[in-house]
Parts: sequence; C-alpha cells; structure tokens
Amino acid sequence: QAAYTFIDAGKIIVSPPDFRASTDPTPNEGDGNQPPIEIGGLYSSLPLPQLSKHNVNASVFYDKYGIYARLAYNWRSKFLLNNRDCCFPFLPIYSLATDSADASVFYTVNKQFKIGLQVNNLFDYKVRTTFLLNEEGLEAPRSFFKSDRQFQLTVRLTL
Repeated sequence: QAAYTFIDAGKIIVSPPDFRASTDPTPNEGDGNQPPIEIGGLYSSLPLPQLSKHNVNASVFYDKYGIYARLAYNWRSKFLLNNRDCCFPFLPIYSLATDSADASVFYTVNKQFKIGLQVNNLFDYKVRTTFLLNEEGLEAPRSFFKSDRQFQLTVRLTL
C-alpha cells in the first residue's frame, strides 16, 4: 500500500509583528496601534503552516499461517511550522524534511493466545528546525529534537 500527496500550500498574507515600545506617554503611543515595521517581504508571503508540499506513505503487510507483520514508512518535505516564533527574533520557523518508520509482528499461538512485538521510530529520526532570515530564503539552524525508538511487547489472552 502506498500513497503520494502533493499540496500547493499557497501563500498567506500577514503583517509583520510590531514590537516597538514607546517611551512617550502621550495618548495612543505604545498601545500597539503603531503602523507595522517594514521588513521587506519576509512576512509578506509565506506558505500555509503545517503543510508539506510532498508527502509519501508506504506500508507492507503479511498475514498468513498465524503470522501478522506490518512495516510502515512516512516521509514529508520541509514545511512552515509557524509564521512567527514565540521568542526573539520572532522569525518564521520551518521544519526540515523528516521521515519515520514503524514495524510490528504478531504470532497467533491459538484462538486464545497471541504475542507480538511493535517498534516505533525504527530510524531514530530527528526533527530539525530553521529560522527564515530574509526574503531571499536564507535560513539558520534553530533547534534539533531526537525521538528515541520505542519497543512494545504485547501479549493478548482471550477467554
């Protein structure tokens, strides 16, 4: 079983955040109503967040003679996580392309007893994020997250 999805995430138009603070105590100053800061086209045209342009999913199954096995693989291309980071310098954040794989195998001993092993994150994948620094597409590393492999031993007893 396999699937490929192409998504044209389009563009969203957003105003850049205004983080200027005013020391002038006159009315309407420092109240967030100042005109937006002009920072070129960095915020003017970003893709919709959380949507990868390319997505691939593939699975293989085996189910015969009391043995059930499955291997699943997923890959997605780079995508916009958020159009503005929560922390300084408040830049758009992208997640780089990532993949993952899971597997499971079960053996049916008899009608009442089944045993299995499941493994999540076979490749021990890492999520890497970057800041978008300018409208020309220059990026810098932001963060790296590592997810460990997980093993589960399952025993099913039916009375």
